[in-house]
Amino acid sequence: MVHSNNQNVVYLQTPFYLKDGHGATSVLQNENMNVDIALYIMSCIRKSITERFDYNAKATKIGLKNTEVEIPYYNKVVDYIFMDKFIKVVKKLIIKDVVIWADKKIEATKQVVLKH
Repeated sequence: MVHSNNQNVVYLQTPFYLKDGHGATSVLQNENMNVDIALYIMSCIRKSITERFDYNAKATKIGLKNTEVEIPYYNKVVDYIFMDKFIKVVKKLIIKDVVIWADKKIEATKQVVLKH
């Protein structure tokens, strides 16, 4: 996972080269990381940096190092299982909502077609 001072946070599964000569960049690597855990942590990072930094208050290397990011813990250990399960549930809820929306759109389209 990569964060830069332009407040972008991205997750890359493959090795990469990073060239950023104009600002602060942080790279987070962890053997427990997967896409869903990365999505959870990226949301936590975005929340923390948007509360602290903006256009006039740039995310400097020192500023980033001193920024606290709240993540879930269980028994004083980072709870990767919770993060993974949480994102999976959110994805299912989003899919459910999209299906409901699509069904309504299909039904509305059928009603219009029947009238014409």
